[in-house]
Amino acid sequence: PNLKNLIIKNNNCSSYWPKTAGIRVYYASSPVLIQNVEIKDNIGGAIYTLTDSDKSVKILNCEIHDNSTTNAASAIYIHRGQSSELTVENTLIYNNISSGVLNVVQGANLVFLNSTLYNNNAGINLSGNSGIFNTIIGSNHTITNQGFLKVLNSLVQDGQNSIINPVPAFLTYSNSISGNPIFVDVQQNDLHLTEYSPAIGKGASTFSAYTISYNSPLADIDGNMRPDP
Repeated sequence: PNLKNLIIKNNNCSSYWPKTAGIRVYYASSPVLIQNVEIKDNIGGAIYTLTDSDKSVKILNCEIHDNSTTNAASAIYIHRGQSSELTVENTLIYNNISSGVLNVVQGANLVFLNSTLYNNNAGINLSGNSGIFNTIIGSNHTITNQGFLKVLNSLVQDGQNSIINPVPAFLTYSNSISGNPIFVDVQQNDLHLTEYSPAIGKGASTFSAYTISYNSPLADIDGNMRPDP
């Protein structure tokens, strides 16, 4: 199934578990694509997924913001029983609030590609085979890694020390930088990079991880062609 060109907002699912006020993917019959969707101002979380091993989920060119939840991840929650991959590409995740269990994103086999997470009040909890590629992780986003994690060609504002990694050999951290990404206007949620951003030119065109190859998108979330690093 495909969900495209939608705005999902102002829903309340705070009394139901698993809490999901936006999109709930439950044992889909085929791979799932969520594209050009804005999920905002929902109480109960934005996206929950539980699918079989051969039913991947892709979130492409989306904005997930100003959602809230209690005792669950506020933006993306992947059920612990899911073994298929979830890819987040060209997506902005910001201003989401979680209380109780403080995660903005939680799950296994999750890959971020050319995405931005900024100004959420909670951390990122990953397991399985996960990746952060060409992605910006804003300050105060602690990354807890309980599986294998590759962080490549990304900007992690608080640096590698913000990653809690019990087994050092399970973390690959390469060609990544720290520091302020220098967005245009964070007060107005304009997360475009200024020409002074240290992230410009630090990305890569292709990645290989866990026997899977990934190609960076040629265009950004606005449809503008990206410079080739």
